[in-house]
Amino acid sequence: MRTSSYETLARWTHPEFGPIPPETFIALAEANQTIFSIGDWVLNQACAQAATWEEDTSVSVNISPVQFRDPTLASRISSTLEQTGLPPSRRILEITETAFLSASDTTLSTLKHFKDLGVKFSIDDFGTGYSSLQSLLRFEFDKVKIDQSFIRELPHSTRARAVVEMVTQITKKMNITSTAEGVETEEQLACLAELLCPEVQGFLISSPCPLNELPAELQPRIAGPTADALLRA
Repeated sequence: MRTSSYETLARWTHPEFGPIPPETFIALAEANQTIFSIGDWVLNQACAQAATWEEDTSVSVNISPVQFRDPTLASRISSTLEQTGLPPSRRILEITETAFLSASDTTLSTLKHFKDLGVKFSIDDFGTGYSSLQSLLRFEFDKVKIDQSFIRELPHSTRARAVVEMVTQITKKMNITSTAEGVETEEQLACLAELLCPEVQGFLISSPCPLNELPAELQPRIAGPTADALLRA
């Protein structure tokens, strides 16, 4: 088992109220339009870090539905890639299935433009929307993240096993990587191995934490003194 990619998550610890749940402050940021400046900062930080890693490791960043509909998204991503020097192929944009289902033709055209440049795309929470399989026909995703609601039922639910196995087999035939979200137990991990799911993520591997607090075996491989300084920052 090896770490092939890192997911960037925004977390906020308020000096008075303590940790604020992401679903609370992200919704607030979307409502007051600060999601754009937050999103730009997260994207820049993630790409700058990843640019210092060895070339077989990528970074993924979640794009909120509000950002997803922003007509300036393309220029924002292009600017970040240019400033940080991160190759497009090591950059994964994560889009929730619900947000993708409401995408306009103009937005899809923008995504396809980045796809042609080598940027990779992942569909998050797969299986929770109304047209899951249709999404795979509408756009050439590189990765499908199987929603944790299915993983939570493993290994005991035969129905959950059937769904995970189906998604894994279909995506493999479409040359798409499937990732199981929310893996928390060794039993779930063993079941996913039996079902030939190639990637997993979840608390069993690591809970969300600053990069420099990851266990040594999960740290990205970094070369050069500048990169090492970035990791400690």
